[in-house]
Amino acid sequence: MTLNKKFIFSLLIIIPFCGYSQNRIELNASDCSQENGFTMFQLNRAMPKILTDQKFEEEKGYWSGHKKIIQNQSDTLRIEFTNIYGQTIDTTFTNAKELSKISICVDKFKDYERKSLIKEAIQNNKKWILNSSW
Repeated sequence: MTLNKKFIFSLLIIIPFCGYSQNRIELNASDCSQENGFTMFQLNRAMPKILTDQKFEEEKGYWSGHKKIIQNQSDTLRIEFTNIYGQTIDTTFTNAKELSKISICVDKFKDYERKSLIKEAIQNNKKWILNSSW
């Protein structure tokens, strides 16, 4: 083989292994209090935002609103979303290159706020009803 052919052949073999490796991560909403995780709360209502360098793939087809695909090339992935109570929550995954699926717990409630609401209601002798909207 000539030098040019060897160079091109080497590139064809090396290119798939060079650069950064990417994985696709499926992101969906989950009700973590349910055994099967089923929720009627669509992922679009959780308004997920990626706070690190990754990007969402363009939505299309049936799963639009129920799941999103993240193009990942990093070890760390940080996501911010809104839970069913309207609170903004962020979470970080440090093993993102190993992940293929993430379920965010949209029923997760920030404990410190729940405790403060209950404490305030008791101190002020207030009655309150927790309403949820779907």
